[in-house]
Amino acid sequence: MSVVEIKQGRPENKALQQERKTRILSAASKLFAKSGYSGTDLSILAKSIALSKGAIYYYFQNKKSLFLAAVDWMMGQLLENVNHVFESCKEPLLIIEQGVVAYLEFCAEHPEFVELLIHERSAFPEREVPAYFVYKESNTKPWHDLYGGLINRGYVRDIPIERISNVICDLLFGVIFTNHFSGRKISHVDQASDIVDIFFHGILTSRGLKKYKGLKHAKK
Repeated sequence: MSVVEIKQGRPENKALQQERKTRILSAASKLFAKSGYSGTDLSILAKSIALSKGAIYYYFQNKKSLFLAAVDWMMGQLLENVNHVFESCKEPLLIIEQGVVAYLEFCAEHPEFVELLIHERSAFPEREVPAYFVYKESNTKPWHDLYGGLINRGYVRDIPIERISNVICDLLFGVIFTNHFSGRKISHVDQASDIVDIFFHGILTSRGLKKYKGLKHAKK
C-alpha cells in the first residue's frame, strides 16, 4: 500500500476528510488499547492505515490530542448505539432493556473501549473527570425524562431520578470491567436480561420486603 501525503493548498473534500479522520481514530483506538499511550508509535499507526505520519498530524496536533480524541470518539459511538433505542423502540420499559443490551453489545464488540478507559486514567491522572463520566453526565436528559415519565405513570417508585440513573449506570460500568477482566463470554442479551430482571424486580419477595428494615433503620 502506498503512503498518502496531504496536499497543500485547496481544502480537501469534507467527506474525504471525515472518512480519513474516522479511519485514523478507529485504528488509533485499537493501537492505544493494545500498546498503551506511552507504547504507541504513530509511525506504526500511519503505516497500518497507509497514511503518512504527517497526515495524522494534519488532523491531530500531537499524540495526546489523538489519544483523547480516540477516547471521545469511542464514547460518542457508545452513546449513539445506546440512544438509538429511542428511535427503534417506543415502549418505555423496553427502551431501558434494549438500552442495556446496546450498551453491553457495544462493549463486547469493542474491547478496546474498556482498555482506552484504563489507559486514559493511568496516562492522564491529572484529569479531574475522565471522559466516560463527562459524556455520561451530558447524556442524562433523555433517560431522566424516561424515568420521570415512568414515575408519573405509576410504573416506577417515586424516588429521585438521579438515584435511578446513577444505580443503573454504575452497575453497567462495573459489568463491562468485570466482563473484560474475567474474559466472561456470556451472551450480552442473556446478561442484559439478568440485569434488567434484578433491576426491575429486585431479589426480595413481598415477605422479604416486610422483613427488611434497611441500613438507615439498623441499630447503631
